Amino acid sequence: MFSAKIRTLDRKGTDSVKWDFVRDPSNCFSLKLSSAIDSKKEILPMWVADMDFECPEKVIEALSKRIQHGIYGYTYAASSYYESVSNWMWKRHGWKINPNDITITPGVVPALKIAVKTFAGHGEKVIIQPPVYHPFFSAAECNRASLELNCLINHGETYAMDFEGFEHIVRNRDVKLFILCNPHNPVGRVWSREELLKIGEICLKYGVIVVSDEIHSDLIYSWSRHTPFASISKEFADISITCTAASKTFNLAGLYTSNIIIPNPKLKELFDNVLSSSGANEVNIFGLIATEAAYRHGESWLKELMSYIESNYLYIEAFVKNNMPKIKLFKPEGTYLLWIDMSALELSRSEINNLLLDKAGLGLDEGLAFGNEGVGFLRLNMATSMKNIKEAMDRLLKAFGS
Repeated sequence: MFSAKIRTLDRKGTDSVKWDFVRDPSNCFSLKLSSAIDSKKEILPMWVADMDFECPEKVIEALSKRIQHGIYGYTYAASSYYESVSNWMWKRHGWKINPNDITITPGVVPALKIAVKTFAGHGEKVIIQPPVYHPFFSAAECNRASLELNCLINHGETYAMDFEGFEHIVRNRDVKLFILCNPHNPVGRVWSREELLKIGEICLKYGVIVVSDEIHSDLIYSWSRHTPFASISKEFADISITCTAASKTFNLAGLYTSNIIIPNPKLKELFDNVLSSSGANEVNIFGLIATEAAYRHGESWLKELMSYIESNYLYIEAFVKNNMPKIKLFKPEGTYLLWIDMSALELSRSEINNLLLDKAGLGLDEGLAFGNEGVGFLRLNMATSMKNIKEAMDRLLKAFGS
């Protein structure tokens, strides 16, 4: 029995990207989806990485109190804000950070772009590990950096880093920047301390700066544990830029507030200067309030949230195993996203997409969005009600069960 703290709400009619975008023909992201909308098909969206759960009560109370004041002018982040972030990192991850090392940005994706622009924005090389979150590609491309791909190794049940290939690329191609995804979106890996040590030593050896996207770091399952890259050693901290936020954890993505932790003062000064010159250094009054309230009062809510999402995953795992054994799931260690291998069905991309939309009425992320290594895969967002999870599985069975 789940606590009343975790409540799902009807998001239709709130201009939700996840729920309303697919119903607005002016925003159609593919002709196929446009066809589904035109035929009045009810699409169950399981794609965009935000949640259908109401935010923690203390967050809503803090926002409501500030709204009642009636003036929403220019605002700065008070010392209590930075302390709440620092205390959260210590309490949740055993990572002691200096509040002065925090830079606030309007999101992790803008921070990735600023990092690339700062440290590799003159045609230098950036390395990423596909299949991976698609803004990693665009962060390099929009800054005219040269992209190097060190693809993850698919072992069938899980993914691993290709350390030998990584070192070969870094050594021979003068790579300046590595964008690490931990927990990894979309495959769900939470890299172990040993794996991070190995990849970090290579970066230290060749002078590569590590931008670690750890936005999903609080969304860890009971069978796993997260280690912040920069927490491993002072040497690692000195080459790191860690991207964090309360947005994924507490469903605050629309408030556009992230905390970028840069312990090396030289790197921080360079990053902050480019951030300021880009005009992206202003803060969101409501993002500050929500983040601080979440970090101060949201721990018990988060514990129950992960219990709910874990139950969602276990239901999907059992359902697929019993009804669609050819479909392979990669058991997530972190994130509320599920990476699904459809390749054993021996269907083309278009056939899979057609069946998903026309027969199942499901809106999932196509694997190709995460790189060529994602062809034949789907990404499903599990952060929704158990009712929606059961409906999604019934629809999936209707499309792919025979």
